[in-house]
Amino acid sequence: MIQKEISQFKNNATQTKRITSEGSTINIWNDELKSLCICGDERLRDFGFGHQRPEKLTKLVIVNCPNVEDQMIGRLVELENLRCLNLSHCYRLTDRCASLICGSGYADRLRELYMAYCYELTDSGVSPLMER
Repeated sequence: MIQKEISQFKNNATQTKRITSEGSTINIWNDELKSLCICGDERLRDFGFGHQRPEKLTKLVIVNCPNVEDQMIGRLVELENLRCLNLSHCYRLTDRCASLICGSGYADRLRELYMAYCYELTDSGVSPLMER
């Protein structure tokens, strides 16, 4: 599914400079990117932007990617304009993920956070997020 979405995005986005998909690696360079959805990629484990972060990205959906792990959250907290983050059905995310979100100024900027069906999250891990 991710290959189809990438090819559709590539054909419709005139500002896109380069998009590649090789196995579970996705590289995106686009200064105008505002929303990105990655769904159902069982090979995706990590997500990063390299040297060129999409500064205008406001919505990021990484759903039903069961092998995504906590370390990617450290890179996402650098996206200052991100207001909506959906990590639902990312089964390997743990309380460390919630701690990374809560421990940065990131939690104050987010307006929407979805982490449904992240089975490794516990009530004690999520409760600091609920207090914000």
